[in-house]
Amino acid sequence: MAYVIKEEDVPASFYVNSDQTQVVYAQGSSLTWTKRGAKQVMTIGKDEKWAFTTVVLVSCSGKLLLLQLIYQGSTTKSCPVNSTML
Repeated sequence: MAYVIKEEDVPASFYVNSDQTQVVYAQGSSLTWTKRGAKQVMTIGKDEKWAFTTVVLVSCSGKLLLLQLIYQGSTTKSCPVNSTML
């Protein structure tokens, strides 16, 4: 890759470094809230963690590219075309 970049004079903005990290936006919790003296205390989502993956891309010229956010799930528009249907 270094050879091609040097010999073909590839601009620094054309190659990027990427990394990914998990972003937790609803951590499972053992905290509860209820009225004083209540006989039953409910916990919701104690063992659940809600998170998504963020992919960060930076070009070698120093520009931060748009973040890619990856969530669970799929739709017909987000999946490749099924080759058996062609």
